[in-house]
Amino acid sequence: MSVSQHWEKEKYEKNARFVSVYGEELIDWLNPQKDEYILDLGCGDGVLTKKITEYGCKVLGLDGSQKFVEAARKIGVEAVQGDAQNMKFENEFDAIFSNAALHWMTNPEKVMEGVSRALKKGGRFVAETGCKGNVGKIENAMFEVAEKHNFKTVKCWFFPTEKEKTELLNKYGLKVKRMISFSRPTLLPTGIKGWLQTFSAPAFVNIPKEMHEKLIDEIAEKVEKELEKNEDYVLWLEIVKNVKTIYGLKENLAYYRVLDNSRSSNKAKTAKVRWEIYRKIEKLPLLKSIYYFMHYAVRAVLKSK
Repeated sequence: MSVSQHWEKEKYEKNARFVSVYGEELIDWLNPQKDEYILDLGCGDGVLTKKITEYGCKVLGLDGSQKFVEAARKIGVEAVQGDAQNMKFENEFDAIFSNAALHWMTNPEKVMEGVSRALKKGGRFVAETGCKGNVGKIENAMFEVAEKHNFKTVKCWFFPTEKEKTELLNKYGLKVKRMISFSRPTLLPTGIKGWLQTFSAPAFVNIPKEMHEKLIDEIAEKVEKELEKNEDYVLWLEIVKNVKTIYGLKENLAYYRVLDNSRSSNKAKTAKVRWEIYRKIEKLPLLKSIYYFMHYAVRAVLKSK
């Protein structure tokens, strides 16, 4: 990881604890075995690293932030500060684990080259990372707000498609046995602003520090307005994509009130938002979008009678 991609431990603990919580199930994929030697790549404060050691294996944490390394050591984790894009390990590890870190490494070729070299023959690489489209609204807002103030943000993420990731892994001799892409709407404990305060520093590296908070406020406001546009409907669309069966209930579990000045009361605006969801978020073809929109319109008319 580059030097600029270091975050404050206190902000991370307050605003981003969900990162390690969501990563716990990845340990099942890793399936650590007793006496194995495992590298946790981008270990952060070592919370997941410590959980892996509970399986009776030896684990080394590697992180670009010295503060995180010190935090990991305080909870009994063996950790070292280092650049994942310039690893010197050779044929050392039975497995390499990485949770929510690879997308911060903007030279993925160097990372995968180092991973391949560090693994023993027959070793395994288990990782969770953001894929294409991740934090898209935030990234767009950061660029637009910075540009408005005559600044430029630095591209600090690598969000590949499944195909791109597979090709990269194969290039360095890593055979893909299992890969899944899924949507994970995440409840942010301190909102968009807290997320930006924790993770935006790498993107703002060329912007004066005294401007950061002002930009963060504007970006957060812009993103939150975007998320207000039927985000609950989009969330349910993402959920139903990942289940096989949906059961309807005749009982009303919740009620809401439509005010005269609310977006729900403005049928034209609501219809426009629905169309944008079909085309821009779901990226449906034109004819399919028209088909679904006609169903939506007919049901809306029948419901209003």
